[in-house]
Amino acid sequence: MKKETLYKIFAIALVAIFIIEMAAIGIMNTARGRTAQEEQSQADQTSFIGSAEDNITLLRYEPYLLLYGNQSQIEKAKKALIERKIATYATTLEDATVINLASAADLAMAYQEIEQYNITAVANAMFSMSEQVAVVGPTGEARKARGSSFKIQISPIYPEGSKLPAIFAAQVEKGVITGIGSVMILPQTQEAEVEAEIEQIKQASIYLEISWKDRNRAKQIAKQKNAVFKEKSYILVDENVTDEQLGKAGQYEYVTAVQKGIISVKNDFFDQERARADLAALNINPTFPYSIISMPNWTESEIASIKEELERQNISYNAASEVKVSVKLPSEIRKDGKSYAFSQRQYEIDAPAVQENQKKMRLLVKFEAAGNKVIRIIEAKPAAEPE
Repeated sequence: MKKETLYKIFAIALVAIFIIEMAAIGIMNTARGRTAQEEQSQADQTSFIGSAEDNITLLRYEPYLLLYGNQSQIEKAKKALIERKIATYATTLEDATVINLASAADLAMAYQEIEQYNITAVANAMFSMSEQVAVVGPTGEARKARGSSFKIQISPIYPEGSKLPAIFAAQVEKGVITGIGSVMILPQTQEAEVEAEIEQIKQASIYLEISWKDRNRAKQIAKQKNAVFKEKSYILVDENVTDEQLGKAGQYEYVTAVQKGIISVKNDFFDQERARADLAALNINPTFPYSIISMPNWTESEIASIKEELERQNISYNAASEVKVSVKLPSEIRKDGKSYAFSQRQYEIDAPAVQENQKKMRLLVKFEAAGNKVIRIIEAKPAAEPE
């Protein structure tokens, strides 16, 4: 799966083609100090449109916001901002309301105030690219092009000076990026511990963990016993595995799909040693997850019957139990000196055991953040006890 596809639902800004402001990085004074070979290389680059990925730098915001949405809510927001002296005045356009601020430094405060009115607010932001950007053309070949500065509209949730990973379409003319489109600022994955409030402890459940290589045989037993089988026909890999490594892994005939962190395989493929060797050849460290057999409210005799059949067929298993716990996450989470706000605070987790009178729980939360917002919780689980 291409990164553009994987991340498109998390795009912070989607824009039409913008004309680059040619006060670009590296544009000035490029005529001096280049060798004849560099001049020739520059001249050889033809015009094309391709895709690029770069860490772009947020240079500055313009001191106003554009508001879209319900007009009555916009009027309430406008009035509140002016009364609090965050805004100086407002102008109504055909499709938006422009809120002028005393300073761009007030954008974060204004945006926080506007959020409660359930309307959309964006700001014009000036970005710069790296001096050299790799642009992948129609043939799949990456070419270096000189980066430029550009202006787009985004939610003002990033501080000025932030370096943000982004993907975008780029138009290249004679080795210089002269136009861009479809800018997507990618969410960043973080992990941190938080203390959550326990709201409800649900009924405990018992389940059996089945080794990856035995999942096909165990599936037949679960079917015979009318049990639920959660099949995991995929392999977990480190998230820092490159797209190139994943692309090569996807060429194995038993692989059905690849994406960041996961390699999916055919349901009837269970040669774990072969998969381990194939991935080791690509310098990929695999983890083969357990498949799960469970049954709602099953009796001791039903559990014993399934265990007996697994043992008869020489299928190893681990018996485990867990409880479902509804928790309330804190309003924000701190990581490396930064605060990230949760938009959705209620969450349900699986925990191995919870005391009846327990009120709080330490959780390890893996999440995706855009600016100072948590936009998706990837996983939340009980944190390891300190040694």
